[in-house]
Amino acid sequence: MKYKRMTSKTSSLYNALGIEDRLYKRLQELEDKIENGLIFELPCKVNTVVYYINREPSISLKANTIYEAILHAYEMYRCNDNNYFVAVLQIHNDYGVTQTPLVEKFDKTWFLTREQAEAKLKELQSKE
Repeated sequence: MKYKRMTSKTSSLYNALGIEDRLYKRLQELEDKIENGLIFELPCKVNTVVYYINREPSISLKANTIYEAILHAYEMYRCNDNNYFVAVLQIHNDYGVTQTPLVEKFDKTWFLTREQAEAKLKELQSKE
């Protein structure tokens, strides 16, 4: 879901709207945290079946192939003063491969339905 701020950065509107002060202020705090990168919405729950597009060949994964996987966990890594949030995907194949795409790559390299993944793979292959 696309984020859109619902409150004003100044608290002058809440009285005019008739919204209880503490609720408006709490929403304002949460929106500030979202905008400062301290909170973000996860695309799905842990243990959800997802579909991963693998573009590059490896010993255990074929190129341009969609794999069914289980979202095992979300993890954060810190590198060069940057935080990276990844989805840990356990891929169902003979090797039991784990892939860790960035959470922000949801709907680009990993999807909730096979149909979404197939459409994206078709789009990517048409650009080659």
